[in-house]
Amino acid sequence: MKRTYSWIALGVGLVLSAVLLVSSTLWSPEGQHGLPLLTSLLLCEVGFIATAIGFALGVYQLTLRRRLSSHSWVMVANLALALNFARMGLMLWPMSGIS
Repeated sequence: MKRTYSWIALGVGLVLSAVLLVSSTLWSPEGQHGLPLLTSLLLCEVGFIATAIGFALGVYQLTLRRRLSSHSWVMVANLALALNFARMGLMLWPMSGIS
């Protein structure tokens, strides 16, 4: 299960990232709301947690095997998605002042 969760987290992260990208108010020129703000923030939070756990399990598997494999690329992709979800969540937060 530890090896398959990273793949599942990567798939879920990609789907949530695509949903946020399509429906986000950040990219809309008129500022139209595709999803409510709290829903977008919840998607960012769930995506961050899922991909961060996928990254942590990938690091754990890497320490057990002590060699790089195709699973290492999944670990790196989960890290990139976790960082992207954190960035998007901070950009969506109304009082953050981060642009």
